Order: sequence, then structure tokens, then C-alpha cells
Amino acid sequence: MEGLNVDVPSANPLNYHQAVNDPGGCEPVVVDGKLFLPPADRPLPLVMVVPGSLGVGDNHVGHAETLLAAGYAVFVLDPFGPRSVESTVAN
Repeated sequence: MEGLNVDVPSANPLNYHQAVNDPGGCEPVVVDGKLFLPPADRPLPLVMVVPGSLGVGDNHVGHAETLLAAGYAVFVLDPFGPRSVESTVAN
């Protein structure tokens, strides 16, 4: 399954307080996403696949494949990779 790489501007807050009270002071970062489009000549509904605390896994790709086969555009967001985060379970 091939998709289009998409860069998504984001930020790295130090903590929740900074994210809410000083978002402009957060370090900018670009996170990755991948857009998958089925063949179509019309506008398509899009489903965003966003991972939980363990990041993008094979199960997310499997969900994307299923949705793509059903005619949906699918965007899989990887907010962890560019931040060098493997898991937030321990946080």
C-alpha cells in the first residue's frame, strides 16, 4: 500500500500547561502523516487514523487498508516518530 507523505506543522510543549497557556512558546516540530487515496473521480470521505500511546503499529495500517478498500480516503498520523517517542504509556 503506497501513500503520499504529508508534513503536518505541530509543536512540542514542555507540558500541558504550556500547551494551553503559551502555545506560541512551544518548540515547532513537523510530524509525519501518510495519505492514502482510492481511485475516484469524486470527492471522498476521509478517515483519520490516529495512534494511541504506543504509536503507529501494524493494526493501524490494517485499518487503513480496510478503509481504503471500502472507498475511503485515509490519513494515518504519526505524531511520535519525528519526536523520537516510542511510547507514552509510562508518562
